[in-house]
Amino acid sequence: MAEPENLIIRTWTQDAWTFVRERSVTIDMTAGEKLCRDGDPFTHFIFPQTGILSVLSAVAGERAVEVLSVGREGFFGLPLLSYGLNCEGDVVGLVSGSATHVPRINLQEAFTQYSCVRQSMLRYGRFLDQILMQAIACAKNNRADRSIALWLLTAMDRLQHADIPITHETLSNLLGLRRATVTTALSKFAREGIVETERGVIRISDRARLEPLGGEYYRKWRGAFEELSVIIPVFMPPFP
Repeated sequence: MAEPENLIIRTWTQDAWTFVRERSVTIDMTAGEKLCRDGDPFTHFIFPQTGILSVLSAVAGERAVEVLSVGREGFFGLPLLSYGLNCEGDVVGLVSGSATHVPRINLQEAFTQYSCVRQSMLRYGRFLDQILMQAIACAKNNRADRSIALWLLTAMDRLQHADIPITHETLSNLLGLRRATVTTALSKFAREGIVETERGVIRISDRARLEPLGGEYYRKWRGAFEELSVIIPVFMPPFP
């Protein structure tokens, strides 16, 4: 592949990326595709280049909800870098794109050999801590419109465009909300000119008015995301 889109990989030196690239494969990721099932042996780390993957978890008898979404800012498998042999939760393609699959043993080798890889893992770990705390706080706030606005804003940041290919049904499942609640909130956003909806797509037409709905939760998420976006080592030569 040419220049990687994944922000974690973009902080690596050329040598580190070449080492990993020669031992990995970048393949298409389709919406709804199961990339790893709960309890399956964990074999590959997954770095989205484009698109979004989602980690779903369910308590016995309950519908699965999203516990984490990952786009170009990160990767799936951080807790399994040093411990754990099995996937925890179902990992599915949420928005179609591409992802680099790195065998577990090879990323562990890169982690040992290259300081830039270690630093990027630690930085992403801090990012996850921050966004998970924000997600918990937002959920406790118990405002559906805020949760929906936050999810749409973060999806736009990950995809780098305003058209979010997701249905009301999928969004309600991800957030653990009733579909009617999601439809009511999106209809209100549409009447106010903030979003447009069509079959299978939510288009953010006025981001400036959507951001305040995400509140302090989104401001902190965006700040952490931008830190990942701008930390590019000066010693890394340009990608060809």
